[in-house]
Amino acid sequence: MVLTALLTLVCIGASFRIEQKAKNYMAFMLLLECGITGVFLATNLFLFYIFWELMLIPAYFLLGAGGRTSHLCSNQICTLYLGRQPVDAAGIIALGYYHQQAAGGSYTLDLATLLNSKLSSGIQLWLLLAFAAAFAVKIPFVPFHSWLPDAYSEAPAPVTVMLAGAMSKTGAYGFLRFCLPLFPNAVQTLAPLSIPWR
Repeated sequence: MVLTALLTLVCIGASFRIEQKAKNYMAFMLLLECGITGVFLATNLFLFYIFWELMLIPAYFLLGAGGRTSHLCSNQICTLYLGRQPVDAAGIIALGYYHQQAAGGSYTLDLATLLNSKLSSGIQLWLLLAFAAAFAVKIPFVPFHSWLPDAYSEAPAPVTVMLAGAMSKTGAYGFLRFCLPLFPNAVQTLAPLSIPWR
C-alpha cells in the first residue's frame, strides 16, 4: 500500500511534461492507483475481481497515450486480458460453489471463510490453474509476456514505472495471497515445475 501510494505520487510528479489531455491522463493514473489499492485491500473475492478488472481500463488508455505503437500494444494487452476473463470469473464462482458443497451453509466469497475450505486435491488443482491464468498475465510469466516489451518501451515513462513498479506486482501478490493458502495441495503438486525456473 505504501509503495503504491508513494509510486503514484512520484509518477504524477514526473508527468509534468504531459500536455495533451492532461486531465484525462491524471484521472487514469488515479484510477489505476484505485484499482491496485483495491486489489491489495479486498478480502472478498467478488470485490477482488472487480478491482482486478478495473485496472485494465486505465492501463489500456495510459498505454495508448504513447502513440500508434502504444495503441497497438494497448489493444494487445486488452485482448490478452479479455481472453482470460471468463476463466477468472469461473474459478472464483467455482471456488464459492465447492466451498458450499464441502462445508454446507450459504454461498460465500469471503476470503477468511474460504481459507477453511476442505477441497479435494483434484478440485484444488483446477481452481489453482484458473486463478493462475489471471495472475500469470499480470506478472507476466512466459508465454503471457508478449505485451510487456512494447508496453515498457512505448508508454510514457511514468506509466511504465506504474506498470512495472505496482501493477505487475499484483500478479505476484495474487499468487501469495490466494493461491498458496487456498490451494496448498495443488501448489505442492505443481511445485516441482518451478524448479527449472530458479
